[in-house]
This record gives sequence, C-alpha cells and structure tokens, in this order.
Amino acid sequence: MTIIVFEGPDESGKTTIAKVLSKELDIPYFKHDFNDEYWNNSKHSYKDAIKYDTPYFIEYLFQCKPNVIIDRFYPSEYVYAETFRSGDTDKKLIKKIDDVVSVMRDFYMIICYKDSYEDSNSLKLKEKYMKFAKLTKTQCLLLNTTDEDLRKQINMIKAFITKMSDYRKYRETLAKCKACFKMVKAREEVLGKGAGPIPAAGRIDAEYFFVGIAPGRAAIKIKDSIKDKPFAHGSGDLLRRTLTKLNIYDKSFISNVLKCNTPSDNKFLEEDAKRCMSNFLEWEIAMINPRKIIILGKQAKKYFDAQNYNEMFLVNAKVHYLKHPAYYSRNIKLVPFFEKDLKKVIKE
Repeated sequence: MTIIVFEGPDESGKTTIAKVLSKELDIPYFKHDFNDEYWNNSKHSYKDAIKYDTPYFIEYLFQCKPNVIIDRFYPSEYVYAETFRSGDTDKKLIKKIDDVVSVMRDFYMIICYKDSYEDSNSLKLKEKYMKFAKLTKTQCLLLNTTDEDLRKQINMIKAFITKMSDYRKYRETLAKCKACFKMVKAREEVLGKGAGPIPAAGRIDAEYFFVGIAPGRAAIKIKDSIKDKPFAHGSGDLLRRTLTKLNIYDKSFISNVLKCNTPSDNKFLEEDAKRCMSNFLEWEIAMINPRKIIILGKQAKKYFDAQNYNEMFLVNAKVHYLKHPAYYSRNIKLVPFFEKDLKKVIKE
C-alpha cells in the first residue's frame, strides 16, 4: 500500500504534479474534494465532509490497502476552517485522523506552496498549511513550487519517499533492539517493562543535527507525553524552546549517542556506546545528510570524536561542539548564553 497525499493552496501546482507522479509511478489519482456541491448544498455543512466522509475513507484505505495519490485530504479541512470559518471544525477528530495516518507504513504527505500569491486568500491558506506542517505527527515534504520546474519537483518527491522508507525501516529496526543487556534493563526501569529504545526525532529534511549522550533518567519523573523524546526534562525544554525562538525547530533533528536511558549509576559500557553509534547514529547521519552536526556535551564529544568520522562519511556536514543544555539550565543566569552560543554556530 502506497498513499501519497498532496496539499496546498490553489495555484500551487499540486494537481499538475500529482497527475504527472500518478502516471510515472502507475498509481491511481483521486481528488478528495471538500468543495463539491454535495458538501455545499443546504442539507450538509462544509465540515460534514471531515465528520462523515473521511473516517469511512480511512477505513477503506486500511481494509483495501490500495495504492493511491490523493489530491487534498483531512489537512485541507483544518486549513480551510482556520482560514475562512474561524476554526469551525472538529479538531479532535482531525487530531485522531492524524494519529491514525501517522503510523501507516507507506503514507506520504506533500505540501505544495509558492513564495508569493496575487490572491490574498491563497496567501492566508499558505500560512495555515505551514502551521499544520508544524502540528502534524506525519513527516511531510514542504515543496516550494515557485520555479515551476516540474522534473525537479518530481525528483524531490521521489527522494523524499525513498528517505521516508529508510526512516521507517530505521525506527522498526531500532524498536526491536536488545543488543545491550544493561541498557535494556535501564530503559525498562524508566519507561516500563517491554519499552523500546528512544528514537531520534525531528524532520528528515533537517539542516541541523543535534547529538547528546543519552535520554537520561530524569524522564522517570516527567509526564508521559515527553518521556519518549531524545531530550527531556529541563535540558529538553531549553533546547526545544531555543530552537523555536531561533526559527530552526522545524529544520532540526535531535538524537543521542545512546538510544536507551542510562543506568541509575549513570555508568554504561564503552562498547555499548560504540555499538549504538555504529548501528543507529551513523544510519541517522547518512539518512538525514545535515548541513551542520552539533554535538552537545563532553561525553557526546568524547564518543563522537573516537569514531574518527572522515569527510567522505560526513559529506557536506560541518561539526560543531557546544556545552550540554543541562549545563545552562541548572543556572538561570546561564540560560541566555545557550541561545547566544547556538546562534553563533548557526551563523558559522
């Protein structure tokens, strides 16, 4: 089953691109239009489409497992409601749908946009689609169609699909990992029996790749919603807050040398760290191909440097080193310096 969803304002080129891709991949094209007469007549409100039609459509996708390219789907209902109806839609249902499709193995979302639009409504829609891209749990490709180079755009979509396939394979492989006995025991103490390693998080087209040492044990004290993040507690809050402030959160990928929470004595075997880097961190770097790799803290620097990665492996990435966010977050007077230090790295 391969499902590719195209979203974006009118005149963004999404329909043309979707139809060309449909022919090249030999996948049927389907226009899921919330604007047709059925949903605009007197008997049905506009948001009835998302309430009644979409859940049945998703059930069909799960049962029949078709290959299909969809021109507009549930994100359009969210975007159009936010733009023209003061948010008048069932947001809980949209979130539920987003949760469902985010775990579908071969689901790909492409959001097309142009730098500028003559129509003010299209400009508003573009802003809302960008907002949705930050809210969704689904990895999506933000495809700038301003230059109208159709071949380039098709190739970018194909590269995105390939990278997403690799990303899902990475997560599935990591979830089954029980290579290090001590680390398995440690992560189960924090996250519960049967818990898997904590995967890296962020955008697969990221420019900035952050590497800490391990998820840590502070997660045992915090709420479930961020327990499975690679950075949690004070250091994670500071990192995410600063990335957002510098407008690079949606251009970042966050990882660790170790994918499991550290033991209670904070001691782990050197071979465990090397094994985890060889099996997973190197996979992540090759997959993301970032512009900058930012190593956070002395321990992460120690293990990263010990691997002696050459320029051929790192490709175009420049490696930078910063103190761990925990160093800054422990003293409120030092917090502003984390933003200052990170800003220097971004500008270099």
